[in-house]
Amino acid sequence: MLLPDWLPFWALALLFNFALQIAGFTAAFLLRTEKFFDFFGAGNFIIVAVASWLLSDELADPRRIISTGLFCASRLWLMVFLAIRAHDRGDARFNEVKTEFAAFLAFWIGQAVWVSLISLPVIAINTAREDPIPIGVAGVFFIALFAFSLITQIHSDMIKRLWVQEGRPGHFCRRGCWSFSRHPNYAGEIGMTVAAVGLVGPLILFNDDWSWLALSSVLSPIFTFVILMFASGMPTAEGKALNRYYEKAGEDYAAYRAATPILVPWCFPGYNYVPTQLKQVCCCEWSMYELPQEFRNETASVVGSGASNSYGTKVDAPHQEGMGTSP
Repeated sequence: MLLPDWLPFWALALLFNFALQIAGFTAAFLLRTEKFFDFFGAGNFIIVAVASWLLSDELADPRRIISTGLFCASRLWLMVFLAIRAHDRGDARFNEVKTEFAAFLAFWIGQAVWVSLISLPVIAINTAREDPIPIGVAGVFFIALFAFSLITQIHSDMIKRLWVQEGRPGHFCRRGCWSFSRHPNYAGEIGMTVAAVGLVGPLILFNDDWSWLALSSVLSPIFTFVILMFASGMPTAEGKALNRYYEKAGEDYAAYRAATPILVPWCFPGYNYVPTQLKQVCCCEWSMYELPQEFRNETASVVGSGASNSYGTKVDAPHQEGMGTSP
C-alpha cells in the first residue's frame, strides 16, 4: 500500500466517505433536490474500490482484480437501477425532508456509514500486506456466488420494472426468479456481501497474523441483513403491507406465499409442506412478516377457506413455475 504507515487506507476512506457525502448534502440542500443522492452513494463505492486497488502493492493479484471488478459492477448496477427508478416514479423518501436541514443531513450521513461498512471487504482485500494468496476452490465458489447474486439482483429488478410498466397484471409479480423467492432482489444483495466476505476469508488469519480489518469485513453482510430484514426492506414489504394482496387476490396470493420462501430462492416444489418451525429457523419466515390478525380478519372472506392466511401453513396448491413476488 503506497501510503505512510500512520495513515491506513481504511481511515483515509472513512474520512473521504463522510467528506464526499457532506459535500453532496450541501449541494443538494442548497438546490432543494434529492437527485444527487443515489449518484453520490454509488459513485462513492466505486471511487473507494478503485482507489484501494490502484494504491495496492499487487495490482496484478487476481483476487484483487476480480473482487474490485465485481464490486464495482454491483455498485454500477445500483446506480443505474436507482436512476431508472427515480426517473420512473421519483423518490418519495425525500418529499418531506429535503427542505429540513437535520433530517436531510441524516440521510447523507447514513449513506456515508453504509458505504464505509459495505466497502470493508474490498478494502481489506486490496490493502492486504501479504503476498497474493491463490484463489483456490473456495475462492472460485465465492466468485461464482457473487456473480450469481448480482445476476439475480439485476434480473429481479428488471423483471419487476417491466411488470409494473405493464400495469401490474395478476396483482402481484410472479415472473422469472420471483417464482422462487418473494424477495430475490434482497437475496441477491445479501448474497453479494456474503461472497465478498468469503473472498476475504484467507486474509483474516495468515501466517499466524490476524488481520482485524479483514475480520471486520463481516460487518458488511451483517449490516446488509439487518437493514433489509428489520429496517427499510422486509418490514415495509411484508406484514400489514400484504393486506392489498389478500384483498385483490387472496387465495392465489396465500397459495403463492405458502409455496415460495421469503428470501433464499427455492427452485423445487414442496416448500408448502415444510414445517412452520423449520421455515422460521432456516428460512427467516418469522411472525413479524405475517399479515397482522386485525387485517387477516378483515380479508378472511376474500382469502377463502381453500388457502391459509399464514405463510407457514400447508396449502394445497402447486408451486407456480416461472412466477414470484415482492410487494
